Amino acid sequence: MNSAGANAAVPTWLRLISPSARYASGSSIQPERRSSCRCSLEEHGLLRRVVHAGIPPRVEYTLTELGLGLEPALRALGAGGAKTASAD
Repeated sequence: MNSAGANAAVPTWLRLISPSARYASGSSIQPERRSSCRCSLEEHGLLRRVVHAGIPPRVEYTLTELGLGLEPALRALGAGGAKTASAD
């Protein structure tokens, strides 16, 4: 994962850990970067993508067991990033 993808990975993962969160609500990550990040997380086995037929088609993303197992580490990274950002 390149550095641009890594910058979006933690916020993307944190959104997915909360089932009620939606990307459209309050996300500051650009759609292209979100899409790239989700593809990378899927390639690394952290994310599962399910496409539901319909008009329009609906895509659902869930974390795999591997992705869920990273929760403590990624929450700590997210908290550290938030703390650093508020200090600036």
